[in-house]
Amino acid sequence: MFMILISHLSTVDASPTGFLWYNDKHDHELNNSSSKLMSWAHDHRIEELKEQFNRAQRIALDNPTLENVITAQRLQKQIMEKAHKFATMWQLATLLDYQLINANEPANSLHRKLYQEKSEQKNDSKLSKTLLKTVN
Repeated sequence: MFMILISHLSTVDASPTGFLWYNDKHDHELNNSSSKLMSWAHDHRIEELKEQFNRAQRIALDNPTLENVITAQRLQKQIMEKAHKFATMWQLATLLDYQLINANEPANSLHRKLYQEKSEQKNDSKLSKTLLKTVN
């Protein structure tokens, strides 16, 4: 009995190890060096594409051969495809996350302009009605 008590007391004082959830390392947590490396890779790819396009555009302007112009156009197409994908995801994120949407004002730039013009027309009509009441 005394041996069981001693073994029990020795395990109580031991620091928790093993299968406990707070000792597990999470796979989804990235350390600083890997996140910085990923960030640098994204920045590097974008900057490299910009530099390639600018270089190809200058070459095509300086020597406008068919090959040089096609190279510049292909690089511009890559940039436009990336921009289109980004714009599509931006709109989708806005539609899916309600916190990104202002219910009083549309997200689309064309609709925003129309909304502002309509609001101005309403304000003008209210102002003219108020002025007519004060004059009469």
